[in-house]
Parts: sequence; structure tokens; C-alpha cells
Amino acid sequence: MITTFKTRLVKKKAVAPNVIVFGFQIDPPAKLRFRAGQYLILLVPQPSGVPARRLFSIFTPPSDQKYFELLVEILPNGLAASYLSQISQTAEVVFQGPAGMFTLRQPFSRDLIFLATGTGVAPVYSMLRFLAGQKITRQQQLLFGLRTRAEVFLFEELKELQKQNQSFSFLYCLSREHPTEAGFAPGRVTNELEKITNLPDFDFYVCGGKDVVEALRQYLFGKRVPRAQVYSEKFTG
Repeated sequence: MITTFKTRLVKKKAVAPNVIVFGFQIDPPAKLRFRAGQYLILLVPQPSGVPARRLFSIFTPPSDQKYFELLVEILPNGLAASYLSQISQTAEVVFQGPAGMFTLRQPFSRDLIFLATGTGVAPVYSMLRFLAGQKITRQQQLLFGLRTRAEVFLFEELKELQKQNQSFSFLYCLSREHPTEAGFAPGRVTNELEKITNLPDFDFYVCGGKDVVEALRQYLFGKRVPRAQVYSEKFTG
């Protein structure tokens, strides 16, 4: 059910160049009940009095109903990013939601592969943290596409998640570098998918910019992965 609720900005942390995690405490008595992978609608105040609406996937898992985080890329002239960057901590911020159909399909009849690029990892990370608490036996792999090592974030968090969930593994795919350290591979996400011979045996969750998502979808369909096994979100936040 989509509702309007007020929050207070309580966290602002840069995690990579131009990427910031914003944390919000929900004003009581409201609570946020959502499914991992869903998004919220940020209401950005405007001089006209009619707020602009911007969509952001929830970065945190559904276990905490009083606090949530957003993973935001700071773009030049970005309306929402500029608004969030300029307001002070404890400032009131209004949201609507939750909404969205990019959620986990249960029961899990196949192993899972998550494909994410940039801040499109936000809903995927929420899903992975949720799965870590479910102790499912199906294998879960994240292929996380970025350009360079300097852009990498969530590395320590993903390593910790791997300790908590022995069914989970991850790999950063760096398109503009040739890393040699564990947990990294050169090239795009599709380079790693080429190494998997039985792609139709997996369920896929894909999130990133619209062009990247569509390209990955078409790649998977070309490898005879059924459309019903590819779930995607063309990321807007």
C-alpha cells in the first residue's frame, strides 16, 4: 500500500566518487513495510508548491521498519541529488511508497544470479541481505559492473555478507581496468556470463541504467534463458 510519510535525515555518507548513502529515520507512528527490491518516491519541494517526484530503490533490507537508506549517485544538475546533498541532518524529508514489482520470486526453484551496474546495486543489495537472513540453500551470485577500482564500493559489506551466507558469492567486473586481486575480474558483466555454460538453469535479477538492463536482457534471451526467468528494473535512482 502506497502511503505518504515523513522522515528525518540522520545519515549522509560518501561511499564512492559521486555516490552517497542517505539514511532516514521514519517519524512515528508510521512504519515502512516493504519487500526487498521495492522503491520509494521522494517528494522534492518546489517553488510552485507542487513537489517533484523522484524514485529511489531502498538500499536496506525489510527487517527495520523505522529506518531505511538510499544509495544516490550525485549527478550534475540532478534535482533530487542536489536537494538531498544540501539539506541538513535532522531535516524533514517526505516520501511516498513503497512501490515496485522488482522483488524476489519465491519459492526458489533455481540458483540465482544478480547482475547490477553502478547504483543499480541498491535493490539487489536489499535482496541479498534479506536472503542472508533466510538461510536458503540455493546458490546466489552477484556480478557487479563498474568501470574502475576507484569506483568500487560495498566491498567490505559484500565480504561480510559472504561470511554470513555461505551460499553467496560476488565478483566485481571492471570494464576499464585489469584487476588481479580476488573478487575482481576485467571486462564487462557479459564476459563472466560467457563462462557459464548452463545459463537457462538460473533465475536472473538485473538492475542498472535502462540501456545496460535492456542489453543484458537481450543477451540472456539470446542464450535461451526463458523470459520468465529474467526479472529486471531499469534504475532511476
